[in-house]
Amino acid sequence: MTNLIDAVRRGDTAAVEALLDTEPRALARGDEQGMTPLMWAAWHGHAPLVQRMLELGADAAARDSRGTTALMLAAERGHLEASRLLVGRAGPDERGEALRHAVGAGRLELVVWLLDEAGAALEYGGTDGKTPLTCAALGGHAALAEELLRRGADVEARSSTFLPFENRDDFGWHPLHYAADRRYALLVQLLLDAGAKADAETSEGTTPLMMAARRGDEDCIRLLLLAGAEPLRENARRQSALSLSRSYARPHITRLLERRAEDQPLAKVLQLSWHHPGNKRN
Repeated sequence: MTNLIDAVRRGDTAAVEALLDTEPRALARGDEQGMTPLMWAAWHGHAPLVQRMLELGADAAARDSRGTTALMLAAERGHLEASRLLVGRAGPDERGEALRHAVGAGRLELVVWLLDEAGAALEYGGTDGKTPLTCAALGGHAALAEELLRRGADVEARSSTFLPFENRDDFGWHPLHYAADRRYALLVQLLLDAGAKADAETSEGTTPLMMAARRGDEDCIRLLLLAGAEPLRENARRQSALSLSRSYARPHITRLLERRAEDQPLAKVLQLSWHHPGNKRN
């Protein structure tokens, strides 16, 4: 016998109707990932099936094993019609999560619709503080970042918790940190042009320039230096962009930072080496 989820994934409306007539309770059953038939219909953008299952009482608020709803899945995949059918059953937080999913997947049309018509909040940060602009920086989506900045997105929004690649003792990254860490030079330039602080600090005083030096990204480093980033500024671990370039064996970056550091007056060098409260000198 054909499985209901298989029929939904194929978009086979007749088979779905027949299966639900025989076993209506299958509408609420999920697969091994907790994905219900409604979620699969939303994921594949089968709007007529989404509408029919909602009419039959499918739970639009159900979540899979990742905590994702049908609306979030439709937004992530860029399915506007399916999203229109689902958004009326979503609260503010779910709309905000749908916006972050759409931004992370680079779905400009969905993002514009969620902001203009669906009431999603521009600065929604969820439980981790990662706003849509931060999600755009994480995904390398320059056009989306530009749209969000045009709408007034906070260029200094700070995340509050961690992604797997982040240092768990060094949180509070700004969008510029993510752009520099992921080597997205165009995004670095966009954020700087929008007023991002070149030497924005994490909880331990780590700057975007330090992250770019660790990655060995010359393009990002040149942009940050032009914007006034300081190669000798130290974080709480007594690391500077210059010292990190040496630690990670980036000789071409080290030479670039050394030339910039040589241009700084001695008073400025001393000030930067004492800068962060975590730097305690004997």
